[in-house]
Amino acid sequence: MARKRINLRPNSRALFSKHFFKGDYEWFGFPEYPDFPIADDDVMVEVKMNTSLDNLSQEYYDTPELWFVIALANNIDIPYLDMYPGQVIRIPTKTRVTSILKKARND
Repeated sequence: MARKRINLRPNSRALFSKHFFKGDYEWFGFPEYPDFPIADDDVMVEVKMNTSLDNLSQEYYDTPELWFVIALANNIDIPYLDMYPGQVIRIPTKTRVTSILKKARND
């Protein structure tokens, strides 16, 4: 039986993981994410009750799949523990995020 490579979505976090095969199965290692340094054009957003990273990602990046970018930019490990109403978080611009992700994926 031939090995099958998993087709990943274009914005999948798994794209930043090492891939390897064991037998007929594809495995993913721990991801190595790029940095999203602070920039003058970052948008600052105040967290409201029921704010979620995937909703912010949809609003600012037109896809919920880039929620991890906002988490990385703000050192948020566990969103439901690390986010609270009134907190101000930083959202890197879509243009800069796209550029950083392309460089990190060697596109």
